Amino acid sequence: MYKYYFERTLIQTGEKKWRCCVKKCPAFIKILEPPISSSNECHKHESCSEQMMQRQQLSASVKRKASDNPHDKPRS
Repeated sequence: MYKYYFERTLIQTGEKKWRCCVKKCPAFIKILEPPISSSNECHKHESCSEQMMQRQQLSASVKRKASDNPHDKPRS
C-alpha cells in the first residue's frame, strides 16, 4: 500500500494529479473523473505496512480533534 498526496488539477485537461508521498519517488496517478487516465506506479521504495497506515490515520485523527477543540480538557 502506498500513500499519495494531491498535487494539483491540470488546467488544460481537468485531470487531478496525485504524487507519491515519498519525496524522491517518481510515482503518480492522474485521474479524470471517474477513471484513472494515466499513471506511473513504479515506486522506488518499499510499500507502507497496514499497521503503519493505521497508526498514521489514528495520529491524524487525534491531531484534527485537538485542533478542532483546543480548549477542551482531556477526560481522565
